[in-house]
Amino acid sequence: MYGYEPPKPVRPGGCRDSLIIMRVAFEVLLPIVGVGIAALAVVAVAVVLFSYHPLLIFLPVAVVIGALMLVARRDRRLQAEERLRGEDGPRPPSAPR
Repeated sequence: MYGYEPPKPVRPGGCRDSLIIMRVAFEVLLPIVGVGIAALAVVAVAVVLFSYHPLLIFLPVAVVIGALMLVARRDRRLQAEERLRGEDGPRPPSAPR
C-alpha cells in the first residue's frame, strides 16, 4: 500500500538508561538528604555539648549562623553576577545595548 509504514519496534530500555535515571535521581536527592543528615548531626552535637555545660550550646548555634551567613553571601554574589550579565545572559560583542 502506498504511504504505509509498519510501526518501528521500540527498543527496550537497557542498563545505560537505568543508570542515567539513577544518576539524575541521586543528583536531585543527595543534597536534600545531606542537609537532613547535617541538621541531625548538629542537633546531636548540641545535645552532647549541652550535657557537658549549658554555655556550650552556643558553639553549634554559632556554626549554623556562620553557615547561613556564607550561603547568604554566596547568593548575593550570584545575584550581582546575574545583574551584571543582564537578564538574557552574556551578549555577543556585536549585539546592541
